[in-house]
Amino acid sequence: MRRGRLSLFQKLMFFMIATVAVPMIWSEVRSNSTISNILEKQEALEMRDSVNLTANNIDGVMRSLVLQILGLCQDEDVIEIAEELKAPYISAEKMNQLKLRFIDRSDQVMQVDRVYKLDMRIYTMLAAEGEYGLFNFTCQQKEFKECLSELKKKTTKNPYTIRWLGLLNNYDAYHFKHEANLIVLGMQLDNGISQGEEAMLWMGVTELAFRKSLIPDGSKIKDVFLLDENYTILSAGHPEYVGRSMEEFLDTNLFQMDEGQMIGVDTSEGKVILTYKKLDNCPWMIVDMSPYQNVLSKVTEINQNRFMVNIIYIMVFMIIAAFLVDQITRPLRWLQKEMQEFQPGEEVETTRKTPSFMGKEVSQLYQCYYNMTGNISELMVENERIQKKKREAELRALQAQIKPHFLFNTLMSIRCAIGNGNSKKASDMALYLSKLLRNTIVKGEEVVPLKEEISIINTYICLQNMRSYQQIQLWTDIRDNLEDFRIPKLLLQPMVENAIVHGFEERETGEIRLSACIKDGKVELVIRDNGKGFSENPLDHCSESVHFGVYSVKNRLQLYYGNNGEIRYESDEGTIVTITVPIDRR
Repeated sequence: MRRGRLSLFQKLMFFMIATVAVPMIWSEVRSNSTISNILEKQEALEMRDSVNLTANNIDGVMRSLVLQILGLCQDEDVIEIAEELKAPYISAEKMNQLKLRFIDRSDQVMQVDRVYKLDMRIYTMLAAEGEYGLFNFTCQQKEFKECLSELKKKTTKNPYTIRWLGLLNNYDAYHFKHEANLIVLGMQLDNGISQGEEAMLWMGVTELAFRKSLIPDGSKIKDVFLLDENYTILSAGHPEYVGRSMEEFLDTNLFQMDEGQMIGVDTSEGKVILTYKKLDNCPWMIVDMSPYQNVLSKVTEINQNRFMVNIIYIMVFMIIAAFLVDQITRPLRWLQKEMQEFQPGEEVETTRKTPSFMGKEVSQLYQCYYNMTGNISELMVENERIQKKKREAELRALQAQIKPHFLFNTLMSIRCAIGNGNSKKASDMALYLSKLLRNTIVKGEEVVPLKEEISIINTYICLQNMRSYQQIQLWTDIRDNLEDFRIPKLLLQPMVENAIVHGFEERETGEIRLSACIKDGKVELVIRDNGKGFSENPLDHCSESVHFGVYSVKNRLQLYYGNNGEIRYESDEGTIVTITVPIDRR
């Protein structure tokens, strides 16, 4: 497999992961805004419901206060007490009597119907023109005057109309002193006895009572506010905001309608979801501000949960996908391994069972491959047998070439030597001839060591010198311990024979140099003579009828070594034949 190329298993895994991941990523991108919109609407709906519930609670408190102040303002005993307060001088004893009468009567009136009764402390204050006033709580004289002065400043002379005065300092000396503020409303008494002379009645509850109505559950402090018509904060989930103006936090021009809701409103404390509603029984309103960050936090939390779920889903999917892909590719990987291990020409089992994990299609493919490898092996064996016979035929052809004329001429030379009485020469020639025949014809090896091939050449040259009275010398230079390197028999002898027959055809002396070495990872065999050379390269015209020796060597190199064997001819003050063969035959 080429480096960098993905396997079938990897491609299938990438495809299956992409099939799941791409839609999942697209869904993540699309659903993020959808979830944000849904959470915004959900938060807005919850805030609207909460504001409506709070408004109903505050309206209930206001309704009870209105009913109670109406009852007190129309009560004859309270009106009579107010008339007595108009006296220019009232003794301390008289004042105490009036105070007790006012407290008892106000308590009786407020408890006539439980509808009027609130589960909270109610502060009532009665004053006529002058310096005298009555309270249902205890306060110091100095604080009494401050309270009375503050009430009269907030009250306008509008008979029979309820005045929503808002915040007032709590002057109670004992009860609820830790509550700094009261929320107060006032009304002029229905006094038909003394026209033009006014008496006012005020009623108030602590800001804490309204705060409990703003947060009915009491379990969570919210950014919810009770505002008056001037946008002053009368009560809030966070007490530190009481008395401050809402204009410090946002643009009050947003409150144009009786109720409304806006998302992403910029305030001094960041973006919020703003919900407001004006009360039915008074000119005040309820305002709820929820930080937009709450929505973003929920979106983040949901996205984190979805991300974890998706990660788990992808991991489970990858495990299942890896198992399925492995089941698909395992037979193919096994078949690939069989193909890689197959060696052409090796014996193939006659019977081979298909592995059980293979599917129907791969099993059929494997059977076809198995039959093909069997046929290839048979063809390779047959081809090797044919090539071997061809090499043997080439060798026999070379041996047969030596037999006819060379053998005949050598025997005639031996006969002449005997006829001339030169028995020593005849004996030596007969010895060399028998040795040559034994090495070339009798011995059946196809491949021999280089030193044996050199011995055959030496014997051949000696016979040629003795037969033709030539003086041909052979010089050898064998390097790199190549004496035992095996080459095809009679690979070099035809080249030497050509040098003697054609190179030294008209000469009585000559030299042949045979060298062997390792060059560029191959064995280089060089046969060099100092003969007349050649005008035409024998390799260009060699055939079975012309230059048969060269033709035979060329074919045998191809048979033994394929494209790794090479022969070259050069003419340079003689002939140079270079034969290159691999060190290891493949």
